[in-house]
Amino acid sequence: MEAVRSDYVDYKSAVSALLSHPENFPRLPAITQNIREALVRSDSCASSLSKLIERDTELSQLLLRYASSVMMHNHMPPQTVFDVVRILGMAQVERITMLHAVKDLFRGNTQAYTRIFAASWDRLINKASMSALIAKKVGRVAPDYALLGSLLSEIGTLAVLSVFKSSDLPVPNSETYVNLCREFAKNLGIALLQDWKMDDEYLRLVKQVGNWQAGENEPFGLIDVVNLGLYHSLKARMTANRLPAITHLAAYQKLSAKHNAITDTNELELVVTNRDEIRAIADSLY
Repeated sequence: MEAVRSDYVDYKSAVSALLSHPENFPRLPAITQNIREALVRSDSCASSLSKLIERDTELSQLLLRYASSVMMHNHMPPQTVFDVVRILGMAQVERITMLHAVKDLFRGNTQAYTRIFAASWDRLINKASMSALIAKKVGRVAPDYALLGSLLSEIGTLAVLSVFKSSDLPVPNSETYVNLCREFAKNLGIALLQDWKMDDEYLRLVKQVGNWQAGENEPFGLIDVVNLGLYHSLKARMTANRLPAITHLAAYQKLSAKHNAITDTNELELVVTNRDEIRAIADSLY
């Protein structure tokens, strides 16, 4: 037992060290920085942005898949990156670029690290896809905004894992990783998004995700679709015994009669009946 506690102290010290030294935070890839900078310039256009994106083959392919997915319902799928930029618009391109950057930034190359990262990424993408589907069906929040917001709401969990990409410590087991995330993920996520100069709305998400009464006095918005996505993700992972009834969620109480039908499993009908579409959204992001 003492050995277990000693190991955890070592892991905790390693994560604390990252939190205390922002200069060591993971940095966004250069291509992502270049795209974000281009988007705020007044002389940016679809042609110049597409040429910039084409420098990254993996990003180009991801954008093509996403723009061709069920999220967009295009009769004529885009054939070029220029088509993608024209169809999605610059705001959506930036959000999907950020999603790609996060995956590229945090994945590793050892078997132990990759195993935990892959499981974490699958969970985050599935949750984000649920949020995007809910946003698409309910309206009022752009699906790609919900997608990125859901992912960034738990960016701290990936930051915790990143400590062990180059650490002398072995990659923690699942139980230790979960405990470290509970202790550090929110603070590390906030600090990381601040370092990346992300919008305050994303910082608010990190602080409020999982608080089922968050935004209760506000119109239906980003926190609501993210919390509804999280709720259904937790249901899918067999943690329902720790969840309140969905009708108790502030987000649910804002839904109109058109969207608030519930199944006998205490889930939104619009989620249960659109599982294939959720899976298709997730598939477009790998």
